[in-house]
Amino acid sequence: MAKEEKPLEYQRRIRDTKGVAQRLDLNYLRRPGLLTVLRNRITWAALIVGAIASVPFVTGFGGSRRAVMSGEVSAAHAVFENKCESCHTTPFAGVPDSACQTCHDGAPHPAKLVDHGRANAAVRCAQCHLDHQGRGQMAKVASGNCTSCHSNLGAHATGVKVKDVSAFRAGKHPEFSTASMTDARPLRLNHAIHMAAVTQIRNRNSDGYAYYQRKIAEGKSPKMALRALKRRITTTLFDTMIRDARHQPPRHGPVGPTGT
Repeated sequence: MAKEEKPLEYQRRIRDTKGVAQRLDLNYLRRPGLLTVLRNRITWAALIVGAIASVPFVTGFGGSRRAVMSGEVSAAHAVFENKCESCHTTPFAGVPDSACQTCHDGAPHPAKLVDHGRANAAVRCAQCHLDHQGRGQMAKVASGNCTSCHSNLGAHATGVKVKDVSAFRAGKHPEFSTASMTDARPLRLNHAIHMAAVTQIRNRNSDGYAYYQRKIAEGKSPKMALRALKRRITTTLFDTMIRDARHQPPRHGPVGPTGT
């Protein structure tokens, strides 16, 4: 007869402190989980890839700076299109006036020859003359750039004497031509002589430009140098007229000589 087997005795789970310590892994909380490991590795991988990808943008390799340009520069600035630092002297900031004045000697704004008002806030060149708008001319600005302030000059400046301008059309803007204006001053501007002097100054290969620069080097202001050049042109014209008159034979009309 087979021996009767006794059922196994059920061993109850040890619940005392020593038993729990032997059963549980006490280093469980010290080991990082899979999600934590993947997150750290992905973060470092993204940083490394971003650093490598930024190298061409910093060095300008392969024309990569075009990727961060908002558009083509103007035709006048195309010569240094790949030298962003020529205008953007301060990173992540607007173009300062000092960068513009390196090449351009812009007129004061407000124009002191027309009005002696003072603007409440300085107007930067780049606020009206916007670049990266294509190969156009930056000198041409939209009418809204002007009328945004000039439609209510009293709110943007003090001591203003000129009229407000809301649009560039009849009734909204003073007449551009000076033909209808009267000049009560005793001095008279010879427009032909004035334009001849201005044209000479703009032509750097002319004798007038050399004379103008010589007067500037002598310590004269630009206005005084321009005035001296106009006197020289007037003297030259007068001497030429006298010389031509002396060498021209007299012309006889119906009533005798007309003069020499």
